[in-house]
Amino acid sequence: MGVEMIQARATSVTTMITARIKKAAKVGSAIVSFLFSASIIIALVIFIWAFIKEYNNDSIRIEPLQAAEKLVAMGYTPQVLAARLEAVMLDRRKTSKSTAERATSERVGTKADFIIPTAGVSLKVLAAYTRDLMGNPFPSISGELTVEGKTDSEKVHMRVRLNGARISSCTWTLRGNGIDRLMETCVVDVMKHTEPVVIAGYYYEMELEKAKEIIVKILATKPSAKNKSGVINILGNVFFKEKNLDAAIEQYILAIDIDPKNANAYNNLGNALFKNKDPDGAIEKYRDAIRIDPDYVYAYNGWGNTLYFNKDFDGAIGKYRDAIRIDPEFANAYLNWGNALEEKGALNGAIEKFLQAMELDKYENLKGHIEVLKRKRLDKADPPK
Repeated sequence: MGVEMIQARATSVTTMITARIKKAAKVGSAIVSFLFSASIIIALVIFIWAFIKEYNNDSIRIEPLQAAEKLVAMGYTPQVLAARLEAVMLDRRKTSKSTAERATSERVGTKADFIIPTAGVSLKVLAAYTRDLMGNPFPSISGELTVEGKTDSEKVHMRVRLNGARISSCTWTLRGNGIDRLMETCVVDVMKHTEPVVIAGYYYEMELEKAKEIIVKILATKPSAKNKSGVINILGNVFFKEKNLDAAIEQYILAIDIDPKNANAYNNLGNALFKNKDPDGAIEKYRDAIRIDPDYVYAYNGWGNTLYFNKDFDGAIGKYRDAIRIDPEFANAYLNWGNALEEKGALNGAIEKFLQAMELDKYENLKGHIEVLKRKRLDKADPPK
């Protein structure tokens, strides 16, 4: 009897354990199923979010450029030529970066992406095809290259279209780096329409007279108000660099009239007024720039320079500190902060800021100055920084 009871109890326990194991297995299976479903939903949400972002981007589509058979035999396939055109445009962006992103409130890093259609599938290509189906295509650059002439004097003709309308026709000799030179020539006409502020900024960095010429051509294309304001702002920069302050001020005011949200036009107007010995007017414009864009470091720096000129060194340091808080790698603000500390007699602090500036940029002339300050340095503590 005792054995039977033990067996019965063992069977009962076994049954109970088995039931609990089955129940736990069901719960585990449900959890796994839930986690799997959740991961699918999360992945789908991420995909939709990324797709919408690409769909709404201001991308520029560069179609493979049709090429003569001789060019294809030389390795210049349609895809390669499209990639070369993209590379030249990206180089122009890189060279003009500081000028272009200070010409409008828009950062160059947010400029349109380039899409070169390929056999593969990507979010960018998928977004481009979707916009085509919806009747809202990205701006499209297309064209062809042909070869003419005798073997020893062959020339390449490149015709470029934007949304089907011809915007450029260029010719260059085939020998040597002819294809690269051809691309560099045609890209000016292309970017006058697609990225006018960038190409104006590029020539501002390279050649002032050429910049004026390009800006006149850009304005003839009737760009958007934002681009027009940015380009006129760069024209003001050209005059400022030429020390023609009256002309510069006139262009900055015009840029502001066209786009009242162009923070840099206010900042540049402040710089011009400061140079024109109107510090109060300059500070007013720096305030306007910061009101539009609270993170516009150049306005804080300019405001600090104006206070420095008025011998308000503590006020100037406050503005340089604001600029560095926004952009810790803004070398010029460290340099100016060092100058203000030196004026206050805070030589240790000045040396520290000069060294920080040198770490971020090439201020080779500071080396000798720092040695002079070290020799002048007093044993007493610096005034407050």
